[in-house]
Amino acid sequence: MNTCPNCGMVKGLHASILPGCMCPFTPQQTEYVSERDIRAYKHRIHELEGELLGYKKIVADQESIMTAQAMRIVDLKTHIENLEGEDT
Repeated sequence: MNTCPNCGMVKGLHASILPGCMCPFTPQQTEYVSERDIRAYKHRIHELEGELLGYKKIVADQESIMTAQAMRIVDLKTHIENLEGEDT
């Protein structure tokens, strides 16, 4: 016989036969998921994975751009320092 994992009472009898039980156990209803729903979920997961790959590519591209810009800034700073050194 199935018993409640919390209080040891028989599952399903908490509210009717065992009104004194203060156990927070609530039986979970089993939901039916059709094959069509499963296919739709798999399709959506596939779409989301594709979007994620797209976002990762965008982030990688942005990181490359930022790295190139940082290198350009360092080059410009060095150039400015060299120009300032020529005046003295």
